[in-house]
Amino acid sequence: MYIRNKGFNPLIILIVFIIGLSIFFTVINQKKQNNELPVYVDGDELSTESPVENIKDIDMVLIEYPEFTINIPSDWTKVIRNGNDNFIHSPSATSVSINISEYYPEINNIDESIVSTNVANSGYGFVSFMKTSTSSYEAIYQDLDNNTYDYIEEVFWTKDKIVTLTFTVNDTYYNKMADYFNAIYNSFKWNEDQNIIPDDIMLIYIEYGDFEFALPISWSVGIQDNAIYATNSDNTAQVVITVIENPLSLDSVTAYDITNLLQPQRPNGFILQYVSNSVNYLKAAAQYYNNDGINMENRTYLFANGVFLYTVQFDYISNTLDDNYLDTLIEFFKSYYLQNMK
Repeated sequence: MYIRNKGFNPLIILIVFIIGLSIFFTVINQKKQNNELPVYVDGDELSTESPVENIKDIDMVLIEYPEFTINIPSDWTKVIRNGNDNFIHSPSATSVSINISEYYPEINNIDESIVSTNVANSGYGFVSFMKTSTSSYEAIYQDLDNNTYDYIEEVFWTKDKIVTLTFTVNDTYYNKMADYFNAIYNSFKWNEDQNIIPDDIMLIYIEYGDFEFALPISWSVGIQDNAIYATNSDNTAQVVITVIENPLSLDSVTAYDITNLLQPQRPNGFILQYVSNSVNYLKAAAQYYNNDGINMENRTYLFANGVFLYTVQFDYISNTLDDNYLDTLIEFFKSYYLQNMK
């Protein structure tokens, strides 16, 4: 769609309206990675009980995959079931199954509610869920029919692959096998050539517009009317992300258009520093003063795929954020809409 020099596309004006809405924030509590698996007490509660055996005393063998490496006890037998590698401790019938699948962005939004519902729908008893990092989680559930069996799923992902380790053990042997579980779990390591998600960022997937984006793990995030708002801990920086249906081609957008988009919310001393754009991508930088006379920076990024228009706007006190850091976050932005339409 062509943009006239004397007026911005009416749908772009809608973005300005969305940005002007009141911002409500909900804090996302991220838990630090826990490098030791929890241990059952009485079969259904968790504690930090010390392992029965010393991990260093377990004889382990390194197993190499194209994406990662993992250590498996040397006396566990390998069996292939349903296309997955399974390693079994024959005396107790304890096992770990290794499943490798393609990445899908919805995994970033998985939480306790989703997992507990899926577990219940599968006929199991939900025990616990824990996010162990921004790209891994642990889910524990049980099969309560006849003998109680415990299932511990450890899920890890990069931007390309998802690896699920599923430990299965008779509840009677859980405490005795916990040391083995910890040894296997702690040995998991992605290969250096993998597209690993940094520990200090979180990926968020939005169904409307079918896209994901990255934010610092410490920022508070809120979502309202298909607009996403986030701010850092001391309120010196914020970002607003919006998506609307618009077949706009960004190579026709001019500096005049961007000024019309940005200046109304930033009228004090507004200066557009530069605009760089192509058919599907645009980046703009501007300076202005807030109502307290503080020097502010704006970095605006637009993405277009012929169906949706995505806008990412960072506003921050000068020198609070670094351009290179923002560009790193923006590199994680991805729309899956056209990919999923094929």
